[in-house]
Amino acid sequence: CGYKTNEELKSVCVSILTHGLNAPEIKNDNIKQTIERVSARIIWDDLDHLKKEYLGNYYKIECRRLSNRSQNRLREIEEKINWHEHIFDPFDYRTIPNLGTNCLDEINHLRDVMKDIVIRVSSEDFINIKLQNLAAVFNIRIKTNNSVQANELESCLFRDGNIKPFRLLKYFIENDRFFNPLHQDIQKKSFYLKEISDNINIDKYNKTSERIRQLKEDYLENFRDKYTLLSDIEKSALERYISFNNSPIIVVDDSLTNYINQAEDVQFNSTFYYLYFSTFYNDIIYPIGNIKSGKHLGHFDKRIKSLYLINKMAANKIDFKKLNDSLSKINHQDVIYEDFKELIKSLNIDDDIIIASEVIKQYMEREYGLIVTSEDIIKRKFSHNRKLVDLVYEIICEIGGPVNIDIILKKLCSDQYNCSVDKEVLRSIITKHKEYFICFGRTSTYGLKSWENEKDDIKGGTIRSIVKEYLESKDFPCHMYEICEHVKKYRKGTHQTSVYRNIEAEQYNTFTFFSGGFIGLKDKPYLEENLTFKKMSGMHYSKKVLEKYSGWLLKTFIEEYSRLYGYSEAQIRSVISEKEKNGTISMKDGYLIILSSNH
Repeated sequence: CGYKTNEELKSVCVSILTHGLNAPEIKNDNIKQTIERVSARIIWDDLDHLKKEYLGNYYKIECRRLSNRSQNRLREIEEKINWHEHIFDPFDYRTIPNLGTNCLDEINHLRDVMKDIVIRVSSEDFINIKLQNLAAVFNIRIKTNNSVQANELESCLFRDGNIKPFRLLKYFIENDRFFNPLHQDIQKKSFYLKEISDNINIDKYNKTSERIRQLKEDYLENFRDKYTLLSDIEKSALERYISFNNSPIIVVDDSLTNYINQAEDVQFNSTFYYLYFSTFYNDIIYPIGNIKSGKHLGHFDKRIKSLYLINKMAANKIDFKKLNDSLSKINHQDVIYEDFKELIKSLNIDDDIIIASEVIKQYMEREYGLIVTSEDIIKRKFSHNRKLVDLVYEIICEIGGPVNIDIILKKLCSDQYNCSVDKEVLRSIITKHKEYFICFGRTSTYGLKSWENEKDDIKGGTIRSIVKEYLESKDFPCHMYEICEHVKKYRKGTHQTSVYRNIEAEQYNTFTFFSGGFIGLKDKPYLEENLTFKKMSGMHYSKKVLEKYSGWLLKTFIEEYSRLYGYSEAQIRSVISEKEKNGTISMKDGYLIILSSNH
């Protein structure tokens, strides 16, 4: 509905009201005013959101021109109805208590102004209304009559009419209608790029350094109050810069900062953008960094190197203090080969684990240089940042079993690690870190210390050290047979002879030999009653004697021989084992079979 059509419709309405058959009794001098107000209401209803927003801001500015009494009366009305409902709809202000003639004239004049402006706005194009609305937003904040003009803000719009929010803030900060020179420079010092900040001389204002510090702190701590201006601008203007569609975590770094600065021709630093996004979008953003976000929103930690904006749905699942403590502890280890699932478990993240895990993975990679492999293992990202002991640990882990030093050396020299190291230096590194590695005898074969707890058939050290550890766990000397059976758990294919020779080589320093094939430790005190050992007689195990036990269960046989001759179970099993090897005895399903000489 253009201006000309609007005027034609008015004349039709006036004619109906004046000459119609059911025309109301109305004074002719009020007809035009009534029609114009009805017309203004019709136009208002048909306006888009932006034009209504601009008229609302324009109304606020016009209200400031009224007397205090008029403003107070209007505020009372607007506690019950919206401003446009009493401006454009029939409303009798004379019913308002304590409203004098002068106030009534002021308000009626305001109605006329708003009636004219709504007609003008209805035909204005999008760009002009956008600029006028931005100017109105600024002018609401101005205490003086030195108002901002719409044409001053032309550089604050993109060609498509979308707002450049940070260009607006630059105008706001650098305009002396809002801040005096000292406060302008303090903001530039705090929130502009380093090359600009370094050229700002605060000393010229003759303020103490403590006062300057207080002012800087005030802008940081009260960010929301200081820059609430742009919270009135639609948030869609910022969607071109930040979005959680592709990732739940955004890093406010030089890349993002330079992108926004170039797009809007501004000079803000990362600190400013971090504070801005986290302060005005705290309903969806949780900030993590070494800067205290407005009113201490989010997580502050001096150890953090970068600034992060995190999807609040994911951030609410994570205890970032506990996470930082855990990652810091992991990062200070010589060897890093942690289970990522265990880290997640320690943080008590139960639901939405995928989105929270993605945040943690990106955060730990950037802050600590730690990555998670496809096998969910945490390790250092860059080989050049990793110690040799860390690389060796990873190689043995990947192989998954005992590995010879030559294989480790070959792997280190491959393109994957590109690490040249002398064989003896490598051997020294491995043997030095006994908290991580174990050796298997004197064969230059190594494994992980953790395997001893994880696998039943893995134990590091020599045969001699395994025997010593076994005897230390016993309160009495043990027979050579059970000692050998224990060693064979960890050194498959080991014979009793080789075990005996290893023990025999240390008999004067470590071991003591007792009768009946029993062995103990020289330094271990034993009770006298545990040192009586029955020496076995060969005649009890002759073929002639054993033949009558053929077909017996081995268990029953052992019990019988122990009862008859006082031999220990280990002594009896030792003889049976030797006779089985030389073909005198055969075991079948646990039964003792005495073989004939021609078998």
